[in-house]
Amino acid sequence: MSRAVRQSQKAAPVCLPDVADYEPRKFLRCHGNSDDDGIKVWSCAFEPSPHKPGETGNILATCGRDTVCLIDVLTGKIMKRFKDPDKEVVMHPVHTFTSVIIESASYALRCLYACAGEGGAVKMIYPDQLVVYDVIRGHRRGINCLCFHSSEPRLLFSGSTDRSIMLWDIGLPVIEMNIYSPLLQINLSDMVGDPLSLMFSASSNTLVSATEKGCFGWALGRVSHLASSKDVIKTPKMSFQHPEDGCSLETIDGLVSLGGGFVATKRVGAGEILVWNLEEHMKSKAKNISITPFVKLQCSKTDVKYISLGYSAGLLCLGDNEGKIYLYNLKDLPKTSMPLLKPSRVLEWPQVDNLKTDKEGEVVINTVAISSDHRFIIGGTDNNLVCVWQQI
Repeated sequence: MSRAVRQSQKAAPVCLPDVADYEPRKFLRCHGNSDDDGIKVWSCAFEPSPHKPGETGNILATCGRDTVCLIDVLTGKIMKRFKDPDKEVVMHPVHTFTSVIIESASYALRCLYACAGEGGAVKMIYPDQLVVYDVIRGHRRGINCLCFHSSEPRLLFSGSTDRSIMLWDIGLPVIEMNIYSPLLQINLSDMVGDPLSLMFSASSNTLVSATEKGCFGWALGRVSHLASSKDVIKTPKMSFQHPEDGCSLETIDGLVSLGGGFVATKRVGAGEILVWNLEEHMKSKAKNISITPFVKLQCSKTDVKYISLGYSAGLLCLGDNEGKIYLYNLKDLPKTSMPLLKPSRVLEWPQVDNLKTDKEGEVVINTVAISSDHRFIIGGTDNNLVCVWQQI
């Protein structure tokens, strides 16, 4: 066998371990009118179980335009709908609270939601009653992303188009409205751009942001320091640089924690997802750190922006601009570097009657969510659809 042939075979993508197949079960238009296909469903997430950490139930939260919906994926029934008076809302599911968060308090386990959008304020909501119990104001422009501290759920990060990231202590729910001031503010320059996604690693105390201009990180120290510093940070501590690979676009629109110190990031137009070890890269003393991926995952090379990653219990998912959902089984990756890997499975967009799209044949799946038992996969589209896929 010639050397050229051996190199060609070595570079050829191989498939990840297989996953179960899924079938489309429900296509719901719950944001706006049923015939309104101009609404983008920007975010969806399963409600976490208050009594079983790491598990989810059958209630799905979605948000598009000015509405947050709670949907029972088993029945397809819209259980509750919250319409915000502000402009477009971006929803993020919240962790449960327990009495150990504040020693003097005795609170039952409960789930909360934090919602934010173009209005620039974070709304704290009880999902049981869909009542706003508190409002956090501080940003001057719209909020793109929210992220709770992975081990201290009362700490909330928010990223805004005013080029800032703020850290808030939301405390425990009370009847009276609180007045908040940020515990920490990170100002982003034009070279960084607007934050699109946030992730906090408790093991390395690092905040990572995917932005319009790349991927950046800040070593923030211990939580006790965060809760009392009230610092303003003006420059990134580090820049995580993706390989060029002939891609001229800078935007990183996919960022998710995989656990164990690993993260997955996606650059627009690159056609690959990088899985890399954040903690190993943090050992570098350089400000500009070239990402050495543990593995590369093949995906669509679309230049459509703001298609986010979803992850749950070893299963990574991603939509595209053709209505497809790519599934990646990451449970049994070997501890060595591997070539570009094909998805475990690709769910094709089915034939759906009486549904219009802005462009013929194009359905952009902006956001995906996966139940903890992998029974359901959800896709939120740019033509006002919540698509429920169920494991066969």
